[in-house]
Amino acid sequence: SSFWQAKMIYDSRFEMPDDVIHRILEVMQLCALATSVLHIRTVDYMSHGADHPDLFLYCMGLVLGSLIHILLLCEIRFVWVVGQEKVAKRAAGRDLRHHGVGFVLQCAAMIYAGLLYYGGVGTPGQEYHGPLILLL
Repeated sequence: SSFWQAKMIYDSRFEMPDDVIHRILEVMQLCALATSVLHIRTVDYMSHGADHPDLFLYCMGLVLGSLIHILLLCEIRFVWVVGQEKVAKRAAGRDLRHHGVGFVLQCAAMIYAGLLYYGGVGTPGQEYHGPLILLL
């Protein structure tokens, strides 16, 4: 996922209002990024999703960060009042479609990883990496 890249593109294109709500959203987005980075492990370790929660937590950080990014894009597309430029709204709409598809795949990966570890679907000691590689 291009989590950090999407954040930088958004920050370079659009100016967020300097209010408490947007500051809290930015902190939450950075916490989601930190959660994902904190749970990155080797491929061998993360291939055993039934044995370790790191794969699920990595996916959860991606999903939460993407959700916040999508909310910010929705604000520009549907709510933005200051400088209502059609180009900005069109760009936000295009980005929403692009990130929406990725968000659905990330949600599927998070659900799959959660079922492996918390749902008892996975067998301890067995590698599970085929579907997750396609989803992430």
